[in-house]
Amino acid sequence: MSEEQKNVPEEDLTEMPETSSQEPATKEEIPVIQKLTETENSKKEIGTMEVHHHGHVHEKKKWKEYVFQFLMLFLAITAGFFVENTREHIIERQRSKQYAIALIEDLKKDSVELEGSLKANKFILTCFDSVRQVVKNLDNSNTVPGSFYYYSRIGTLSDNVVWHNAALTQIIQSGNLRYFSPPIVKYISIYYDEAGYTTANNENDKRYRDKTLDLRSRILNAFYFSKYSHYGMNDSIPDSLIVCKLPLQNNDPNALNEYVNSFENRRGSISIIIKHNLPLALKNAKELLLMLKKEYNLE
Repeated sequence: MSEEQKNVPEEDLTEMPETSSQEPATKEEIPVIQKLTETENSKKEIGTMEVHHHGHVHEKKKWKEYVFQFLMLFLAITAGFFVENTREHIIERQRSKQYAIALIEDLKKDSVELEGSLKANKFILTCFDSVRQVVKNLDNSNTVPGSFYYYSRIGTLSDNVVWHNAALTQIIQSGNLRYFSPPIVKYISIYYDEAGYTTANNENDKRYRDKTLDLRSRILNAFYFSKYSHYGMNDSIPDSLIVCKLPLQNNDPNALNEYVNSFENRRGSISIIIKHNLPLALKNAKELLLMLKKEYNLE
């Protein structure tokens, strides 16, 4: 032991660090150490991921579960379809009921119109007979009773039915006739076909009436006829204008005979209107009205 070592206290000798026999890592060795460290960490992460993955392995479903899921989906779609179909049916039913109410109102107005036209045409037809009877009994005095002027006035009228078809026009134009049941649609068609036939006969009668009007202007005296021209079928006329004696503008037998014949030419078309068109249209209107009320529980 040297002199210096002898002079050092024992405590100091124990505290002195021992010199490592290993040399420090060079710069070239540091990246290698880092790579090794990173590799170890990656392996740990992969191990962790593998453990996590294996913890959630799904078992295969049984075929019964697939069938059950299919049935549930099918039932959900079917239920949705029926709900939507029911909703549309309710909406269509409400709309058809509104249209039915509108049709009923038009049919009521038509019924009143048809009854009035039936009464009017019967009155016109009786005037034909009255005009003919006066001409038949005419003498050479060139005078006729005032009733001849009055019957000539009423007999030259032509009553036309005013149809109330606003509701039907709206239904057809909007394409909503499909809302009604087939029997009702069929009866609507029958009713309005008869209405068209009645209108055609009215127009035919008006053509004959125009000829009668021309002859009337040559037979009757305009001054005296003016006393009767403002009277209609529903007006009460004084008896004095019926029984009084009035002169004619033209009492030529040929002209009078042609005048009477013009009324007879109208008799055929008006007879069809009275005996067929109006009664059938009135019957169809009432039956269709009852059908609509029954279908939609309307009073």
